[in-house]
Amino acid sequence: MNPDAIAVGGFVVLFVLMLLRVPVGLLEGMAALAGQGERMRRLTRSLEIDASETEAELGWAPQIGLATALDDMVRAYREAS
Repeated sequence: MNPDAIAVGGFVVLFVLMLLRVPVGLLEGMAALAGQGERMRRLTRSLEIDASETEAELGWAPQIGLATALDDMVRAYREAS
């Protein structure tokens, strides 16, 4: 660990930056106590969405599925390399 030093008002303040492993349940629980439970769950839970409401509102649906689109993107990337 290398500390970073910052001069503040004639004093040198040392900061040691560390990443700590925190269980998701503890993190979500502490956020809930601070009134930020929903915000934390959006960060720690699955990022899957249901686009059916948006598709119905816009009257649009994708022409190809996600798996096909990803395969096409990977193939195009490899061909361009």
